[in-house]
Amino acid sequence: MKLSSVSSKSSSSTTVGSEFAQSLLDRDIKDWRTEYRDIYRELTVAELRPGGVELMKRGLALLGDSVVDSSGRGSRDAVANGWTESADDIVTVVWRGSGTAVRLQDLSRDAENWVKHQWAEPGALNAFTYGGRALNDARLLVALAAGAECAPTKQWLAAGGSVVAVMRPNPERWRKLMEAASEGSLLVIPIRRTALGSQSLPESLDEIAAIAGVDLVNEAASVAGWLHRELDQLSWTNGILAAGFGYSPGASHVTLQVVQDALMVQVASAYPDVAMTWLGTPTDSLMTPQAHFEARLARFEARTVRTKVRDAMFSAAGLGKLSSPPLLDLHEICGQQYVRVDCSADMQGPNYLLAKRSQRWRAMVAAAEGTPVAYCVSPAARTHSVLDHKILRATYRGAPGFGVRPFEVEETQQLTAQLMLSLVNQPVSAAEPSALYLERAIHGGLWTSVYNPQQIWKAATISGWPALLKSSF
Repeated sequence: MKLSSVSSKSSSSTTVGSEFAQSLLDRDIKDWRTEYRDIYRELTVAELRPGGVELMKRGLALLGDSVVDSSGRGSRDAVANGWTESADDIVTVVWRGSGTAVRLQDLSRDAENWVKHQWAEPGALNAFTYGGRALNDARLLVALAAGAECAPTKQWLAAGGSVVAVMRPNPERWRKLMEAASEGSLLVIPIRRTALGSQSLPESLDEIAAIAGVDLVNEAASVAGWLHRELDQLSWTNGILAAGFGYSPGASHVTLQVVQDALMVQVASAYPDVAMTWLGTPTDSLMTPQAHFEARLARFEARTVRTKVRDAMFSAAGLGKLSSPPLLDLHEICGQQYVRVDCSADMQGPNYLLAKRSQRWRAMVAAAEGTPVAYCVSPAARTHSVLDHKILRATYRGAPGFGVRPFEVEETQQLTAQLMLSLVNQPVSAAEPSALYLERAIHGGLWTSVYNPQQIWKAATISGWPALLKSSF
């Protein structure tokens, strides 16, 4: 599967992004790479206005048509056709866990601390009622990109849950998933027939891990047929949770997300009791209640003298307008007052925002249509992709001084597992669309920062360098 703009058939992500925006906003886009953040801010308001659901549907359909297979079929058609065809090129191993179940951690006190420090919304307290729970009777997790670094797949298996996993060949990651599986859990593993060769199905952990995996993007049609076959055979009575955990750098992130979306929609349309889940990002623009903004402003005014002096010094040095109060960007929508907050970051770029916004849109559309969804906004985490870059390491090191707390990866995995459970079993009201991403969000303080989010990154990076030089972080 590859990018191919609907109008010009260009494989450029800039062309695809521009076409996406022009179609939805009905105006010319002069320079997508300099205008994209303004465009997403505009679309953030449009999401909640009358007709917002239809706008999001059009955007998702356009993206689906902008990723095509080798014969030119759009992602939705390619997946739908693959769903009805046999997947003889993929064989299956069902790995049965044998270890003692490791129940989900009790995060209730952690959640109280996160809310106290403005790292999570108050509604997050309702998410952490699953501590100490086993997942033997939970929904079957259909995990696309199951081995993604922040995905809670290992925790699901360790707590006794079962998983149909789609992931590229990667012996180390497959081994970790298999080792995590506890007694009573099933891990359904795809293996390319070409990787199997003439040998019989492997049985040992190392043998299976060595050849397990398929490519979600390049083998989308075959993956669809394989999922259809395996889900029919399993006939899971407790329902299905279709998850899109994938991340990829650059333009490939858009392609991956579009394929994930097509597969998740196909699963949801084929079975009667399906919920959908994603790892939502806090680094996007969003609409918050006016009271949310007023609380930020009050805390800005209540800064200590020491903090005010520090902020003035950074401002004078051109490292962020930290002496300026948070921006009041007020909008009235359907009789309610909202303040728009933009937490996007230049370092992530337009492809990241396009991929992540499409996840949010699918969640909002699905919720409006009555499908249970778990759009899990989880905080920035200290992933390998972050720690590989010195500048980002320094930024994460200095961010807590400005109210933004990066989380550890394992911490993020645990909280995400429980967010998924709470949002599926106790969904937020679809009558208030912004509640879907706001009510139980754990954003690490980015949404509640007393500063305009765009203004803290340079100062955080400078603040983080001394500590970074003293340790490996």
